[in-house]
Amino acid sequence: MTLPVFPYTFIVLGTLLSANVPPSEAAKSPQELKAACEKGTATACNSLGGKYVIGDGVARDPGQAVAFYRKACDGEDMNGCSNLGSMYDAGAGVPRDPGQAAALYRKACDGGDMNGCFNLGRMYMMGDGIPKDSSQAVTLYQKSCDGGNILSCNNLGGMYITGDGVSRDPGRGIALAKKACDGGDALGCFGLGITYARGDVTPQDTAEALKYFRKACDLRHQKACDLYSQFKMDKR
Repeated sequence: MTLPVFPYTFIVLGTLLSANVPPSEAAKSPQELKAACEKGTATACNSLGGKYVIGDGVARDPGQAVAFYRKACDGEDMNGCSNLGSMYDAGAGVPRDPGQAAALYRKACDGGDMNGCFNLGRMYMMGDGIPKDSSQAVTLYQKSCDGGNILSCNNLGGMYITGDGVSRDPGRGIALAKKACDGGDALGCFGLGITYARGDVTPQDTAEALKYFRKACDLRHQKACDLYSQFKMDKR
């Protein structure tokens, strides 16, 4: 059986975009959100931007999403700044501009938005548009993980396991991956399954591998479902 190569089973490489909709706005229509946004409610602008990203009650329009995220950010909604950074990061609705994305992520992170810290950490980890700086990535992931962002816990775990930007500590890395998995991160569960199946970071443990593949599968990670089935068949 061919297993994915570590460490990329752990690391979340994609940009995190989050609507972060307040409960008071969750059931509001786009028209209601637009009216609130025009009256200066920055969170409503951010929520409306999210609707334009996915086409929820409005035609999908990345350019409009950018406009509303910008208005949210200008109104000091830090999640709006992070989401606007994600649009620049992806080149969605605006030309791709990693430098602008990093500046917006920094503003969001400094303002307490953990998605912004995660996204900026990922840029430093990959050297994507800004100089690669693994130690900065570790610092940002730690802040974000402590603030409840499980994807940051997952990536931070991978960095401890490999010793990238921090002294290598596989035990701490596995503990962080378990924190991410317990928080509902499918990739964290999948990475743990691979780790226990391969036995190159922890002692090989098929029962633990199956447990984590099953958890990842329950979280809709298709490759984990496939490996769970294969391992179950091999045990017969």
